[in-house]
Amino acid sequence: MATEVGSMSQLIDRLAKTEDPKTISELSREIREGARQVRVKLDDPDAFHYPFTFKKGDAVARIIDEHSIDDQSQGRITDGVYEGTVRPGGPYTVIYTVKTDDGVSYDARDLHLVPVPNRSQLPDKRAILKSIIDRIEPGWHIKKPSPLNPTDIEHQVILQHPDTYKEVSVPLENSLFQDVGQRQKLEHLVREAIQKAAPSPRG
Repeated sequence: MATEVGSMSQLIDRLAKTEDPKTISELSREIREGARQVRVKLDDPDAFHYPFTFKKGDAVARIIDEHSIDDQSQGRITDGVYEGTVRPGGPYTVIYTVKTDDGVSYDARDLHLVPVPNRSQLPDKRAILKSIIDRIEPGWHIKKPSPLNPTDIEHQVILQHPDTYKEVSVPLENSLFQDVGQRQKLEHLVREAIQKAAPSPRG
């Protein structure tokens, strides 16, 4: 399965550009054959031919929006299924089965999942933020990550200044905390967010 050269879109593009009757016939046959629908599981020997984003055992979580994930949905991939054309490049869907740490399983499309880092690999984000904030403008409190979850894998960081009633909510990639070489960029983003801070709705 899926051992032919070129995707469906490439075949269709070649067909549109040729005028040779023999080539048209051969490409038409390949497109018909390639358009057959198949169901391929993640552990199938031919799975590597298909657009599986994750493999078994990968740690993932469900996306809530552009900057946050559903923390309760964190788990590991236990299975996956591709349903689409036998030749990759046609319409398809990939659905994964995820098992959470508490043993609950759920299914989700690949577009609704993101990889998550191992918490043990994340530094104390609160400590890093505090050292940066103290250099910029003391008095800011770190609301998120919380003291109970200083290695929060979510990107959203929330800062509050109780004296000025200002609040900052800014997405900061985990790589900014993990890579010491990006601390200058991290400080720049925090400084920029604080300078643009507006009073909290509760202020």
